[in-house]
Amino acid sequence: VYALGAMLYEILSGRPPYQGPARVVLAQVLAGPPLPVGRTAPEVSLTLNEDLEAAPRKGPALPEELVNACAWAMAREPSDRPDSAGTLARAIGEWLDGARRREQALEVVAAAAEKQAERAVLLARAQALRAEAAERLRGVEDWRPEEDKMDGWTMEDAAARVERQAARLDLDEEHLLSAALTYAPDLPEAHARSEEHTSELQSQF
Repeated sequence: VYALGAMLYEILSGRPPYQGPARVVLAQVLAGPPLPVGRTAPEVSLTLNEDLEAAPRKGPALPEELVNACAWAMAREPSDRPDSAGTLARAIGEWLDGARRREQALEVVAAAAEKQAERAVLLARAQALRAEAAERLRGVEDWRPEEDKMDGWTMEDAAARVERQAARLDLDEEHLLSAALTYAPDLPEAHARSEEHTSELQSQF
């Protein structure tokens, strides 16, 4: 279990918990725990070097669940560690399942954003068609024959078709956002986009 924790430590930090010849590593292990996973040193000492200053790790934040699992597996007291490799594996597996769900949810949110972008293009096109229809009908008296109004009416019909397409995309986006929250109910990106989507709909009325 401790060795698995050391492997996880290297995966997370990009370096082994201890470095040097075997006797130096053994002395370091006996002397105390390695630098915390979330910290890094300018140079890794090949001696005990208890005074080595740890600096904040650069790069994206490490998953708290994995950092905790690593510390759990490398606890100084064996009784404080997971009781088996299987227990540790289950803890890591739970995190992996959550990470996969979050990744899937983000993909769905991205797909929803594409629907939103397509919808914006369609609405702009519908607006332009209606403006063109109004321009063609401007000055055409009611008593004029239908032939004189047909161009404007055709434009209005085209605008209505485009607006229906935009409405379908709006429903698609709503369904996708609901699906994203099914994958990851606490996903901030999905909640933010969902609130933005609701505000957009309210602004139309």
